[in-house]
Amino acid sequence: MKLNKILLAFLAIIFLAAFPFLNMSPYITRILILCLLYALLSSSWNILGGYAGLISLGHSSFFGLSAYFVYFLVEYFLFPASIGLFVAAFLSAAICVSLFTPAFKAKLRGPYFILVTILFMDVLRELFTSFREVTGGSFGVTFPYYEFSIEQLQFKQEYFYLYIIVCLYFFFLFLWRRSKRLQLYLKVIRENPDIAESYGVNVVKYIIIAALLSGFFTGIGGSFYMIYFRVIDPATAFGFEMSISLVLMATLGGRGTLVGPLLGAFVLTPISEILRVTLGGTYYGAHCIIYGLLLITSSFFLPGGIYGELNKRLRKK
Repeated sequence: MKLNKILLAFLAIIFLAAFPFLNMSPYITRILILCLLYALLSSSWNILGGYAGLISLGHSSFFGLSAYFVYFLVEYFLFPASIGLFVAAFLSAAICVSLFTPAFKAKLRGPYFILVTILFMDVLRELFTSFREVTGGSFGVTFPYYEFSIEQLQFKQEYFYLYIIVCLYFFFLFLWRRSKRLQLYLKVIRENPDIAESYGVNVVKYIIIAALLSGFFTGIGGSFYMIYFRVIDPATAFGFEMSISLVLMATLGGRGTLVGPLLGAFVLTPISEILRVTLGGTYYGAHCIIYGLLLITSSFFLPGGIYGELNKRLRKK
């Protein structure tokens, strides 16, 4: 097993080293970057939504906050983007903890918890739209441009950004793989927090840790989005479409699993992009309808997600 992991890591390093010589188009590289970005974001949501069972439909709040935070840090406080990326993520994580912990302590579950997350996202969207002098209003803000700067994470070649998002995703995998006890306790809390507490599990402590990790890595994704695309607006930052995408990717791939969000992101992101390009300009919103139909169909035939179905078939063999 250990040898297989080493072999996979070795093959991944070879692929990344050879990537600049594969002559892939910038569009294909961009799709790969988006797949990994959504894999990171969906995996972050999965910590709370999949493992702990706290379904959030407003998780793009922390994505959007971090995107704006990294802009403020670089533009007004002259932080290098390479440092601002992590500082913004920590700020988002702190806000995530301050939202989820009181909601959990108040025993908000199911639709009530979901409603709190949606309302929080809506409030943020209205606030960032209203304060035009600082946030740019509905037009949003543009990240400072640098022709080439390592400390500001500005490069001409797309594959450098692919390297960055790969490193960030592997950083998440490294931390999460080493959190076996946390994963176990979150699953117990998901089934019944009262019983978990009666067995001596410090429920609030583990929810705080989960919220911290989820908010931090969602923030990492938001910061990277801002640095890579160099523009953000309230509709994108705090939009319902982003939040739903994270939930659907984790659900399609396999909620409460490590690989599920990655599979969901690599299936849905290319489909979404192809539909957006082919139908978006002719029939506005058509890609969203087809996207939704595909997901509804898959939910009937793959109730445990792609990973669950693959696992079931392999066990039969």
